[in-house]
Amino acid sequence: MSPAGRPVQTTPEEWAQAALAEIERAGVGALAVQSVARALGVSKGGFYHHFADRRELLLAALALWEECYVEQLTLRFEAVQDPRERLHALLVHAGIELEPTVIVHLMAAADDPDVQAALSRAAYSKRIAFQPKI
Repeated sequence: MSPAGRPVQTTPEEWAQAALAEIERAGVGALAVQSVARALGVSKGGFYHHFADRRELLLAALALWEECYVEQLTLRFEAVQDPRERLHALLVHAGIELEPTVIVHLMAAADDPDVQAALSRAAYSKRIAFQPKI
């Protein structure tokens, strides 16, 4: 921390997490380096130590989303051995536990090729791997 209380350095992971939070708050179209830097409490100049442009930041945020919200959930539900319990857990998660999430903004931005690719990977590769187990 600097004497002003700001982080001295940020990691690419912190930028990706803050970008994901910004997408959650305002949508993919509103994702801007300046707003993410503001959320991190740093200048946007530090961004360029980790990313070449906004697209790279978006790709990092999408990769983080896939890891945290797709792969981790798949592992969680795969751990439930009984198919009825697994289906129940999926329905409870989708209908009760799931709060408004970044997926809504990603689906709204599905015309973006990078977002579309992430959604396709999440929908098809995970569903095909998981479906026989339901």
